[in-house]
Amino acid sequence: SLKTLIHTYSYNKMSKTATKSFTDTAKDFNNEYGKGAAYMTGKFIDAVAPYIPLFDAATKLIKEIIDLHDAAQYNKNTCARLMERVIDANGAIEKLKRTKKINEKKFNDQNFYNTFQRFTNILIKIKAFEEDLAKMGNFRKTFEASMIKEKFIALTGEFDATMRDLNFSMMIDNEEQRKKDFESLEEDHDEIKKLLIYTREAVIEKVEAVAQEVQVMRLQLEEKLDNHHHDHSGDKSVYKVYKPEQIGSEQLQYCRTSLT
Repeated sequence: SLKTLIHTYSYNKMSKTATKSFTDTAKDFNNEYGKGAAYMTGKFIDAVAPYIPLFDAATKLIKEIIDLHDAAQYNKNTCARLMERVIDANGAIEKLKRTKKINEKKFNDQNFYNTFQRFTNILIKIKAFEEDLAKMGNFRKTFEASMIKEKFIALTGEFDATMRDLNFSMMIDNEEQRKKDFESLEEDHDEIKKLLIYTREAVIEKVEAVAQEVQVMRLQLEEKLDNHHHDHSGDKSVYKVYKPEQIGSEQLQYCRTSLT
């Protein structure tokens, strides 16, 4: 548990190194156990120490989420709504770190520690979701827009609830935030829909162009085969002449329907 993590090392070190200064004890501990372990400062156990890896992980994830937004080619409005939330969270984390003495009781609370762990896990999920949003390849069809919306609502709902559990204030109230969320989702959906329609029409044009080229090649081949058959009409040998099937308008229409 959090209290065990804080107290176990302190007890063992004080028993074995009674002559060492508390500063040396803290240094030894950091070298052996890393940032996540608790350390001694005078007679005060730094309750923030177990949170250091979580702070670092959260800060790194927030930066990556912001970078993903800046580099996004698609769904930029939806990515912006996620970015706004993590920027609020980053400010709350920095404030929490600066007021650790005031919040010592909170840092010693196992529930608060567990909630912060859950918070970093949500950031991981948001980053993965934003990576998918930023790449059109994973969302090619318009019906997947509903999947994007459902995933976005679930993630932001979980994020907002955890922010409340951590007592992290947000710059925008829930009602206004939800309104902006909906508008962003709709704008991105419309943009993707237009892009997909344009892409579909371009593919149809390409298919028709290829079909016309095939038709020309077919006619040229038929002409050669007919000439060959005519030149050898007096021979006793029998030639089986193959003629490729013609691509009809019904087949082209089927291609168009499949793409739409």
